[in-house]
Amino acid sequence: MGYLNDFVHYGSGTECPEIYLQWSGLSLLGAVLGRKVWTNHGGYFRIHPKLYVCLVGDAGSGKSTAKNQAKSFLRAVDPEYLISSSFQSHQDIIDKMATDPMAVKTWKNHTTKQIHEYRVFYGICNELASLLSTDKKGMVEFLVDVFDDEDEFTTGYKGQRLETPERKQVVPFPYVSILACAVPKWFMGNLKLDLFDGGLGRRLIVCYSNKTRLNEDPHIPMGGAEAKQRALAHLSACLAESTQGELKKTPAAVKFWKEWYHDPNRFNHTDPILGQFDQTKHIQALKVASLLAMSEMPFKYVIDDFHIQAAIAMLSALEPSVLKLPSAIGRNELAGVGQQIIDFLERTGGMQTEINLKKYFHRYLKLPEFQELENHYISTGQIIVAVAPAGDTVKKFYFTPEGYETFNRMKVDVAVQKAGAGLPV
Repeated sequence: MGYLNDFVHYGSGTECPEIYLQWSGLSLLGAVLGRKVWTNHGGYFRIHPKLYVCLVGDAGSGKSTAKNQAKSFLRAVDPEYLISSSFQSHQDIIDKMATDPMAVKTWKNHTTKQIHEYRVFYGICNELASLLSTDKKGMVEFLVDVFDDEDEFTTGYKGQRLETPERKQVVPFPYVSILACAVPKWFMGNLKLDLFDGGLGRRLIVCYSNKTRLNEDPHIPMGGAEAKQRALAHLSACLAESTQGELKKTPAAVKFWKEWYHDPNRFNHTDPILGQFDQTKHIQALKVASLLAMSEMPFKYVIDDFHIQAAIAMLSALEPSVLKLPSAIGRNELAGVGQQIIDFLERTGGMQTEINLKKYFHRYLKLPEFQELENHYISTGQIIVAVAPAGDTVKKFYFTPEGYETFNRMKVDVAVQKAGAGLPV
């Protein structure tokens, strides 16, 4: 998967987590390919490779580095591609897509000789909060509606069209991509569960990470300049009119897809947010598999079984970190508390006594939802609670999964039993 490897390698000389670079690179590739490339989902649906990607992390985690790299690469190969302003209403986006010549992309079908047109918009923004700030409800509804690969997006009522005939209410063949950043506190405190129920959540690819390495002297790695040039050449080839057509599954891909699609274990029945993602995971998997296939040159317009397997693996790899987010959504008093507990455990070696933990989080203990929050993290395996004899009493410990494994490897001469997680010791 040459393009994606090159995109990631070029950015590897920074402190940016690799996972941010991977998803930024895929988001960019999907925006560039546009409606010229698709895969059919049965005989009814044509799936295009656009993505909504949200990079979630604390300030300084590297999410802006990945986003800026994608933006600079796009500007290098297509300076006129229509991208978002820092603050922009959904109506302004609709107006620009309907009327701005920069939004228009055309291509001529090799087979039918028919000329096709579509309208692009790329929401590349420092904060998802900014994109939603003008009219959150209206923007969410717009992003949900335009995500589906319809041939036309319309808005407004007849009265509005009569009163303001100069305002276009129809966008033919829309193609909207999103690459946005968010901090966990905003994501958990403001992207309420009702927005997920409204459909935006299950269309988002949520990539949550924090700074994974320190680099006191960021520099382009060996071979990075060459990798950048190959990535830019690949994107330019994807922009070319000659790059067009349906990506078809190989027999091996069809077999794997059928087995995976009918596997009941692929659905999450315990977590409300992951349950939302699972409802459209098959569509996201097709999109990502298409992008992985189009990361290779020469273009073969074929999705093989390993493309689908890799796509599912990449999406599944995001889920453990997403589990850290949902428990605090919808309640400001507890927004971020669950992640703070995990961070506290990680900073103190992956283990803490119940007494020390309560000292640090005493102000939340009387909130009725705190126990529910703790139970959520235990039931999802993010926190392991264990008890061990300490003289005449029993002492309670809180572990991260990694901390618990380390504790076991130390072969401490103490009988420890897990409590509450329902798992064997």
